[in-house]
Amino acid sequence: EFRGFCSACAWSPCMNNATCQDQVGFKYNCTCATGWTGQNCTDSIFANSSNSSGGRRLGGNASAVADLCNLKVQTAYPEGKYWCRCRGGAKVPIETSVRDIIRSWGIFFNYVTNFNHSYVDMTCSDSSSTVKTPTSRIPFATSAKTGMAPNASSNVISIEQKFYGTGFPKSPPFYVLLSGLAGYERALVTSIQEPSLTSIDPFQLIVVRGMDGAQRLKFDTTMPGDPAPTPNDNWVCHAKLYNDGRTCDCRCGLPDPDCLFPNLPVKNCGSEEVCSAVGRCTTPEASAGLTDTSSVYISEP
Repeated sequence: EFRGFCSACAWSPCMNNATCQDQVGFKYNCTCATGWTGQNCTDSIFANSSNSSGGRRLGGNASAVADLCNLKVQTAYPEGKYWCRCRGGAKVPIETSVRDIIRSWGIFFNYVTNFNHSYVDMTCSDSSSTVKTPTSRIPFATSAKTGMAPNASSNVISIEQKFYGTGFPKSPPFYVLLSGLAGYERALVTSIQEPSLTSIDPFQLIVVRGMDGAQRLKFDTTMPGDPAPTPNDNWVCHAKLYNDGRTCDCRCGLPDPDCLFPNLPVKNCGSEEVCSAVGRCTTPEASAGLTDTSSVYISEP
């Protein structure tokens, strides 16, 4: 319901500090400053003392129902709705309240020419927390709730009643971020199954996984135990990198003993990600807050 119109005052026809007011039918009215007259306030009353009434140009009947558009463009618009195409150079003033709405708009690009796709970034909107994960430009709480770690084939995330609290701030469907010692994964919550008031059964989130073609993680992986002094056949990186005392080499098939030292730089992970106790890249919250692979953090929507 935006209201716009073509402005004849856009050309500044009123001179000598006069005030211009748009009228219907692409016309205007000049209210002259003291000492000036004429339709555009260009005549001095001192040069022509016989005309001292003050100059005004009323462009049409202001009370008449008339178009404020030079040309209506109605193709493909509902009845009574149209774009207002103005004469060359004319502006289209809009109400001040509409400008405030426009400032809050967001623009999403779904196609960019010559775009080199090199990195996937997870973000969550509608945030209510100031916690920030390494790969998110928008702050959101990654450790809002603790759930039971699912395996790679499960589409159900169980949350014990003591961890469920007041629930989620919105109804499904919505996205959440699952983060554990095995890594993190985006999931779409399609429904929530609530237990009866007399039951001790957990709440169950029915989710869609493998979003954006990503791998479904096995969150309930086995804890590795104490690191061996030398790598075994599960180590897939160069043997010299294992326990070299220089870098924490993550995602190498086995936890690198160097990762026990937080002051060493982490390799093979994203910026500000950390290497968990099972040798996987994950969020700092999950690495610091979870003691084993039986649980995952479930973010806010």
